[in-house]
Amino acid sequence: MNKIIYLLIGLVVLYILIGLFLPKSFDCEVINFNIEQGEHLEQIAINLKDQGIIRSKNFLSAYVFIIGKANQVKSGHYQIKKCENIVQIGNKIISSQFPDKKFTIIPGWTNKKIAKELVNIGFIEKEEDFRAEEGYIFPDTYFLNNADTLEDLVKKARDNFNSKVGKIDYDDLILASIIEKELQTLEDKKTGTGVLLNRLNTGMALQVDASLTYILGKASAELSKQDLELDSPYNTYKYSGLPPTPICNPSLESIEAVLNPIGTDYWYYLSTPEGETIFSKTLEEHRQAKWEHLK
Repeated sequence: MNKIIYLLIGLVVLYILIGLFLPKSFDCEVINFNIEQGEHLEQIAINLKDQGIIRSKNFLSAYVFIIGKANQVKSGHYQIKKCENIVQIGNKIISSQFPDKKFTIIPGWTNKKIAKELVNIGFIEKEEDFRAEEGYIFPDTYFLNNADTLEDLVKKARDNFNSKVGKIDYDDLILASIIEKELQTLEDKKTGTGVLLNRLNTGMALQVDASLTYILGKASAELSKQDLELDSPYNTYKYSGLPPTPICNPSLESIEAVLNPIGTDYWYYLSTPEGETIFSKTLEEHRQAKWEHLK
């Protein structure tokens, strides 16, 4: 009888050791994992299991609870290797060893706006410190730790761009940046691209506000008649063709719209205060739309 008891105890101990120290996988791929503020240990364990990082939520919950750290789990962003075991993962989520700054770049942000927000979160001291080529900073959420430099962030964003977009003609990127600032929905962006291509292909000026607001730092509604006469290659009322550089960092949707435009016989468009886009085939129709929607 004693031998059976010892055997059972041994099997239980072995089961516990395997559960705690044997990783689910020997593949050391890094998985990004978020713990939200106020999230309970049980839910965290469920999320880890659902993402395929751990085998059993019970072992993780039990381990963290037994060592008395159930209330010390830290919210934040973690990079967890698939080959880490329950003990390693448990110790990680109760430590402070995770990126401590979550930084989201919104589609349509200019580099100047990105620099301003980086100053606001204390990642850089001066806006002038941020130097990057406009258009190639891919809009997304990035996690920055204390060891990261500005160069690290730019590299992450550029690598993300290369991964999501790949090679793209510079003129297409410029056009996508205009579409990003001018139009809202994917369908409107595709049709709007068709409109601008019609103008480009015939040498007609694009006449878009977005490139002027980029240079002047004004909202479209603030542009004056004098602004429309500004002698700048970014003034697409005065000069035909594209501006010399992108005017923002466009979304993947805007890039896809430019790469897959809708051919159209529209030559004009305007956006109403409600966000609707009105397309017109003739200048007369365009003027009528302006009178009806922008009066």
